[in-house]
Amino acid sequence: MLSDKDEEFVFLMGALGIMILLIVLITTGLWPILVLFLAVLVCLFCFYKAHHSFRTVPEMRTDVDLETLDKYDENDELIKEDPELNVQSSPARGEDAEPQGGYWKFPSPDTSADDALLNSPLHLAEGLTPTQVSTLERQEYALKEFVPLGKTRREKFYIQEQSSESFEHTFVVHSLVTKLKPYVQDLEVQCPQQPDIVFFYKGHRYALEVETPHHLPHKHARLSRKAQRLTKEYGVRWWFVTTRSAYAKTFHPYGQVLTRNQIDSWLKETFSLPASPPLNTI
Repeated sequence: MLSDKDEEFVFLMGALGIMILLIVLITTGLWPILVLFLAVLVCLFCFYKAHHSFRTVPEMRTDVDLETLDKYDENDELIKEDPELNVQSSPARGEDAEPQGGYWKFPSPDTSADDALLNSPLHLAEGLTPTQVSTLERQEYALKEFVPLGKTRREKFYIQEQSSESFEHTFVVHSLVTKLKPYVQDLEVQCPQQPDIVFFYKGHRYALEVETPHHLPHKHARLSRKAQRLTKEYGVRWWFVTTRSAYAKTFHPYGQVLTRNQIDSWLKETFSLPASPPLNTI
């Protein structure tokens, strides 16, 4: 069976040959032959489309570790849908809650309290003041339950929905940001055409790409291209972070993989706390 690239090459060569033949028939005035040829061409095209519509698309393997699934997946079920937790929010107040330039920035020391609060799409509900809760609700943050990274019990968080990402993805990305901030410098999140998290440590650039198990059978080509691009740009200093521990084996063929339950030990083994807090700007 031909590969996708071989099929594309054959199709292009066939199209080129057909164009040349059409030009010859038109210039020589052989109109009956031209009409017959076009009819055959239409039939072949219809056959080609019908063949591809019934063609089996190879699925990406999802090598789920069943033992790990039994042990962790209950805790890895990050989001618990509960109608009572959904907040009836008031209309948004202005545009100050939007991320700058398509990604999030840490507030500077002179940033107002409301701006500092709204510069992150994720906040642990416990410990927030009534004023802070009111501010988040006005900006359409939703109250959801998640299992924090490295823990086993659910907690309530205020989270702002991101247009192109699931709540699960947003929760893991910004939970990682909170854990990374004491260790690294120049932390950036969700920059256009970049990994989910990019940061510097001791002069080297690192990247984390957060992946959920959603639609895994159709991710093979995208993950392969992404891994090649990340390896070219970051060498060995990048990792996939899977939001479900049981699916780690699925991502291993593409690169180094961290599960949400390995983050704390990875931080301690890979990085060391600086003498003074790092300057982080997203």
